[in-house]
Amino acid sequence: FFDKRPDLARPDDTTWDVEDDSRWIEVWNLVFTQFDRQLDGSYVPLARKNIDTGMGLERIAMVKQGVNSIYETDLFVPIMQRTRELARQSEAEMQANIIPYRVIADHARCMTFLISDGVIPGSDTRSYVLRKIMRRAMRFGRKLGFDGPFLGEVADTVIEVMADHYHELVTNRETIKKVILSEELLYKRTIEAAINRFEQIADRLKDEGETVFPGDEAFRLYDTFGFSRDLLGELTRERGLALDEEGFERALEEQRHQGKGRNTFVEKKEKVNYAEKFSLHPTEFLGYETLEAEASVVGIIRNGEMINEVRAESNVPEPDLNIPPNERPAEMLAYEMVLDRTPFYAERGGQVGDRGFLYGADGATFAVLDTQKRGGDVYVMRGIPLTGSLKLGDHVQAVVPEQRRKDVMRNHTATHLLHQALRDVLGPHLYQRGSLVEADYLRFDFNHYAPVSGEDLREVERQVNDHIRKDIPVAVKYCSYEEAINDGAIALFNEKYGATVREVMIDRYSRELCGGTHCHATGEVGFIRIIGEQSIGSGMRRIEAVSGRGAEEYVEQQLQKIEEAAARLQTRPDQLASTAEQVANRLKQAERRITELERKLASGGASTLFDNVQEVNGVKVLAAQVEASSRNALGELGDTARDKLGSGVVVLGAVIDEQAVFLAVVTPDVQAKGLKAGDIIKEITPLVGGGGGGGPDRATGGGKDASKIVEALAQVSRIVASKL
Repeated sequence: FFDKRPDLARPDDTTWDVEDDSRWIEVWNLVFTQFDRQLDGSYVPLARKNIDTGMGLERIAMVKQGVNSIYETDLFVPIMQRTRELARQSEAEMQANIIPYRVIADHARCMTFLISDGVIPGSDTRSYVLRKIMRRAMRFGRKLGFDGPFLGEVADTVIEVMADHYHELVTNRETIKKVILSEELLYKRTIEAAINRFEQIADRLKDEGETVFPGDEAFRLYDTFGFSRDLLGELTRERGLALDEEGFERALEEQRHQGKGRNTFVEKKEKVNYAEKFSLHPTEFLGYETLEAEASVVGIIRNGEMINEVRAESNVPEPDLNIPPNERPAEMLAYEMVLDRTPFYAERGGQVGDRGFLYGADGATFAVLDTQKRGGDVYVMRGIPLTGSLKLGDHVQAVVPEQRRKDVMRNHTATHLLHQALRDVLGPHLYQRGSLVEADYLRFDFNHYAPVSGEDLREVERQVNDHIRKDIPVAVKYCSYEEAINDGAIALFNEKYGATVREVMIDRYSRELCGGTHCHATGEVGFIRIIGEQSIGSGMRRIEAVSGRGAEEYVEQQLQKIEEAAARLQTRPDQLASTAEQVANRLKQAERRITELERKLASGGASTLFDNVQEVNGVKVLAAQVEASSRNALGELGDTARDKLGSGVVVLGAVIDEQAVFLAVVTPDVQAKGLKAGDIIKEITPLVGGGGGGGPDRATGGGKDASKIVEALAQVSRIVASKL
C-alpha cells in the first residue's frame, strides 16, 4: 500500500486501517496459485505452485506523478478535459460533477481498444460487454447534457494519448469512430423507443387509476433499453407515479442469479476420446499429398462400442455424396471406421469432412459420408456398408473423389482471399468469426458494424478475382505460433493452436493459420461470385459465395433466367432492364386507374352498407363484409362509410389475397366514451386465426381463415356494448 498522507502521524496501534482510501491505496498484490479446479468442483494441487505478482500500472503512475487519483494522471486528464470542452462546461462545473467525467474517460478508453481489436457492439459475449460499456458512457453523457453523438470526439483524444505505444489505434481510427457513431445513433433511437414505451405504460396506468409504476416493467426499460434508475425516477415523478422499487430489485436480483448460473465454472463436454476408450493410435493423415491410399482397418465402431465386422445387409444404392451429414437419416451414419492411415480430411476449421469410399477384398464397399476426429488425432470415417463385409485387420483402398475434393479446395482458398479482400475494403477491424467450406459453396461470417453496400461487395469480388487471375502460388509453412504471428499471419480468435502451427501463405497478400486443404495456386479457383450478404446478429455479417464449377453453374443459371425473362417480355436480353422498367411504369399507371375506379365504386357502394347499421347504447354501429381488391381499397371504403355515418363505429371485413382482413374506424366522440378501434380488432381477429391492433381511431388486422369473417363481424355489437 502507498501512503498518500505521510504527513500524518503513525497511529499508536500497530494495525493500520488500510481500508481508509483517503490515505492508503493498494499498488501491489500477490496471488498464491496452488490448485487446478476440476470439472466436478474438486481441487488438485499444482505440480508447480507459483506466486503471481500484480502491480497496478496506473496507480504507479499516480504515485510517480504525485497526485491523489488515477484520474488526475496524464492518462486521464486530457480525455476528461476534451469531454468538458464538448460539454461546454467550466473547470469548476466539471469538478462539482466529476463522476460522469471519470466514467466517460474510463469507458472511452475501454471501447476504443476493444473496437480496435475487432470487437463490435452486439448481444453476445464480449460484444455485449462492449455495448454495455458504451451505453453506460452514453447515459452519463446525457447527465452532462449530450443529446447526440459525442464519444467519437472523445475517442480521438484517447487515440492521441495512447498512440505512441499503440500504433494500431491510429491505423484503426476511422473504423473506431464509425462503430462508435453507429452505436450512438442506435442508442438514441432505442432511448426514443423506450420513452414511447414508458409513455404507453404510464397512459395505461393513468386510465386504470394506478399510481405505482410496476417494477418488472421498470427493470425491462433498464435492462433492454438502457434506462438508468435516475432517469426512471425522473420520468415516473413527472407523471405523478411512484416507482415499485421492491419489484425492480427482485427482477434485478433474478437476473444476477441467472448470470451467476451462466458464468459458473464449466467446460464444454468433449466428444468421446477414441484413443483412450479403444486404445487407438493417432491416424496418419495423407490427405495433403494424395487422395488414395492403402490402409488397414484398426477400428469398427457402432453405437459407441467396438465390433469385429461390418456387413452390408443388402445391396444398398450408392448414396449422393453431396448431401450433408446433418441431412441424412441416422442409419446412414451408423458405422464408424478407423484406419491406420487415411487421405480423408476430418472436419475442422470450417472445412467439411471428406466423403468417399473404402474398397476391400471380394467387392466390399463402404460409403464414407462424413469424417471427424474423435480425440487423440483418431480419424473416424462415418457411413454405411454398400456391399460385402469388412473386418478388423482387413486391407482397404481409401479413395476421396478428386472432383469433390478439388471443389472444396477451391472454396477454401477462395475463403482466404475473401477474408483479406474484406479487410482491405471494409477495414482492418474485420476478422473471420466462422465459416463453412463445402464443395458447392462457401459461407463466411465476420464482424462488421453495418450492412455491406453493393458497391463494396463488388469491389471485394473484383479484388478476389484479380488475385485469382494472377495465379499466385499457395504455399504452406510449419513453424511456431509466435513466428507465424510475427510474420503477419491471422489466427482465429476461438481456435486453439499447438506449439507448431501450419501457415497457409498466398504470397504476402494473405497469411492465415489453417489446417485445411488448398489449391496449389490461386488460378485453380477459377473465379468467385458473391451470391448473398446478410446480418446474422448485431455486429455480425455473413457472405455466401461460389467458386470454380459452382460459380460457372451459378452464372449459367442466372443467364438462363435472364433469357427466359426476356422471352416473356418479348425483348432481347441486353434490353431486359429498360423493357422491365417500361412494364413497371405501365403497371403503376394501371394501378392508379384501378384505385381511382375503386374509390368511385366505394363512394357509390357505401350507401348500400347503411342497411346494416345498428344502434348500440346510443352509438351507431356498422359491421359488414365487403368486396375489396386491396387493403388500400378497404381503407377508402371505410373512410367513406365513416364520413357518411358522421358519428359511430365502422368495422369492415374483406377477403384479400385469400385471407381475412378487417378495418375498424371509431369517430372522436365515440372514442371519448372509452371505445377504441384497436380493442375491437384485438377481439375479433383471433376468431379468424390471426391478430392485429392499432390506435383508438383506426386499427387493422386479419387472419388465415376467411370463412369466419361473418362470424367475427357478428361479435362487433357485443364488443361495443361491453365497452360503453
